Amino acid sequence: MAVATSNKKPTTIEKRQISYTRDYRHLPKPKISMWFFVLLFVVPAVLAVLLFYPELSMAISVWTSHVITSGTGVPSTVTSAEFIPAIGPVYLVDMAGSMPTLLFSIINLVVALATLFLVMLMRRSSMRSFAIYICMAMFVHVISSLFFIFFPEYFPYALVDYSTLYMEQQIAIWICIAGISGFAIALIFSSFISKLITYLATLAYSAVYGITRYVVYLLLLHYFSSLFMATLFFTLGVLFDFLQMVFVYILYVRYASKKYGSQREGTLWKWS
Repeated sequence: MAVATSNKKPTTIEKRQISYTRDYRHLPKPKISMWFFVLLFVVPAVLAVLLFYPELSMAISVWTSHVITSGTGVPSTVTSAEFIPAIGPVYLVDMAGSMPTLLFSIINLVVALATLFLVMLMRRSSMRSFAIYICMAMFVHVISSLFFIFFPEYFPYALVDYSTLYMEQQIAIWICIAGISGFAIALIFSSFISKLITYLATLAYSAVYGITRYVVYLLLLHYFSSLFMATLFFTLGVLFDFLQMVFVYILYVRYASKKYGSQREGTLWKWS
C-alpha cells in the first residue's frame, strides 16, 4: 500500500529584529539639560505663583465675580483674606450662600446610601478604582447629610469661608504642581521640547480647570446649599487636582517608554 508523502518544506519564521533585553539596563544619569530645564522653567514658575499670587488671585476673583453677576444676576463682590503676611493677602469672591432644608438633606442621604449600595455591588476589577473613589465621595456626603439633618444650626461655615479656603488651597496647589510636576518631568530621559510642552500643558490645564471650577462650585453652593461643601472640598478638591497631574505625567511616561522601546532609540539605554 503506497503512502503519500509531501515534498513541501516546513515553513520557517525569519526574525528580522531582536529586541533589547531588559536585563542589566538602566537609564543614564540626569544630564545638565535636565537641571537647566528646572532652573529655566520650574523654579521661575514656582516663584511666579508664590510672589505674585495677590495679583493672580485678584484677577481671577474679578473675572469670577463678573461672570457670576453678569451671567446669573447673583450679587457678588471681591474681598481679601490674610495668607502669607510677608507677601500679601489673597483675594476672593464673596457672595450669599444657602442652607439645605430638612427634606433636601433627607433626600440626599437616601440617594447617597443607595449609590453606595450599588457601587459596592460592582464586581469588575477594571471598575474597582472608580468604585473606591465614588465610595469615598458618598461616605463624605452621607456624613454631611446626617449633620444637616440633626445639627444644621451648628454648621460653622458660610460661602465666603469656603471661597477663602478654595482660593488659598488653589494657590498652594499651583505652587505644588509647578514644582512637583516640573521635577518629575525633568527627570524623564526625553527631548527638551517634549518636556517643555508637557510641563506647559500641565500648568495651563491646571489653571483653566481651577478657575472654571471656582465659578461652578460657587454657583452650586449658592443654588443647592452648603450641604455639598464637604464633598466638593474633600473628594473634588485637592485630591482631584493631583489625580489630574498624575494622569498627564503617566501619558508622558508612556510616550517616553515607547520611545525607549523603539529600535532607533534603543541605544539610549545604558548597560551594567
